[in-house]
Amino acid sequence: LAAPQGYQIWTSDADGANRDRVAAHADHLYFGTSWSPDGRSIVFSWDAEGAFDVYRREIGTGGEPSPLLVNGVWKFPESWSPDGRRLTFQLERDGAANLYSQPADGSGPVERLTTSESYQVPGSWSPDGRTLSYVQSHPVTGSDVWVLPLGGRATRAFEDFEPTPLGPKWDG
Repeated sequence: LAAPQGYQIWTSDADGANRDRVAAHADHLYFGTSWSPDGRSIVFSWDAEGAFDVYRREIGTGGEPSPLLVNGVWKFPESWSPDGRRLTFQLERDGAANLYSQPADGSGPVERLTTSESYQVPGSWSPDGRTLSYVQSHPVTGSDVWVLPLGGRATRAFEDFEPTPLGPKWDG
């Protein structure tokens, strides 16, 4: 939500009741909001420390967002694993924006999922939690949808598929 007071993140019931201000700081921007599968928390990128870092906010608590991944490198959360235990996000490091994952509670290390010189944006996890879809830029096709089996790490491209601006999403 953009307002004269700056960018803000709010939640509410569908009828507008039970409004909750998640984050609102006039001099900062927010991107990449993503709901947990159980609907009790939301993660987002916030430029509070300069670079876009990942913050988490429990919904309905009235508290402030808590830092989840703050390291001065731009990153954007995109999707949660179906069980809500892991987050995937895009992180720009070494001149490329690749895919990374970490425990959603911040308790473990960041794990690099892909290595490419091409720009990558995570899509969503498969319902069984074993495969991740994502979009990767391509000099000829513009961008392609890829799938990453999380056990073996052997990726596969769907080159003649037009991705949506929001990235690929699993159906089912």
